[in-house]
Amino acid sequence: MPNHAEVELPRRIKWIGGSSDGCAGDVYAKYRTIDGSGNNLENPGYGTSTSLFGRFVDENGTKIFDYADGTGLPRVATNGDELPNARLISQAIMDEDLGPPIQRDRIRSAQVVSHAQLLAHDIIQTDIPSFSENDCCENPYRDNRDFCFPLQIPENDMDLPPGCLNFVRARGTMDDDGVRQQVNLATAFVDASVVYGSTPELNKLLRLPGSFLLKTDDNLLPTPAGVNVCFNPVKPKNVQSQVTVEWWKYQC
Repeated sequence: MPNHAEVELPRRIKWIGGSSDGCAGDVYAKYRTIDGSGNNLENPGYGTSTSLFGRFVDENGTKIFDYADGTGLPRVATNGDELPNARLISQAIMDEDLGPPIQRDRIRSAQVVSHAQLLAHDIIQTDIPSFSENDCCENPYRDNRDFCFPLQIPENDMDLPPGCLNFVRARGTMDDDGVRQQVNLATAFVDASVVYGSTPELNKLLRLPGSFLLKTDDNLLPTPAGVNVCFNPVKPKNVQSQVTVEWWKYQC
């Protein structure tokens, strides 16, 4: 593990979570904690679940962020105008007519993408606020940039229906400097927390009562019906089969 005193990312900004399963940093602990506390013996709070995401720093050691108001509103252009439509930029980047003639990877398969997606979910889980239907296109919070930042789909889009596309901002937490930061509900370590959970409470929820075995749903890993509610397994929908295979690799 790198010395976090020498690198800036990932870096613990503020320890929100606490230790579990014994003393944080206990060199004689038999097992690592489910929330990641004590994984770094010198800095037991680094990488724990419910930590704030780290940020890159400039040459002066100042955290880098780019908010329109300097504290939390989504960024704008240098002249103060709204940034170009994100969907149009995405379409331009992915337009095969604007790229090289051969855009198929002859070396890497789709498994590389699915495995990378699994790793991303293992170390990143942003905290999404809960409100009525979580829909920024119909919700009265639509114009509140603390909650919502919906995207507009152009009329000539070939794949998506035109109009508002829901986009909910991650829950913000102000740091000691009054700047909006985001909370990571997962641990920063590759520890299969995407399968077993990142808190003792969720870990217990995912297991059969009185057993160390995980709950399953039709021989698949279960999916919680909601956030912070009683566990009710539902069948996963629209999940790529390759990603499911990667999940099982972690479980077996």
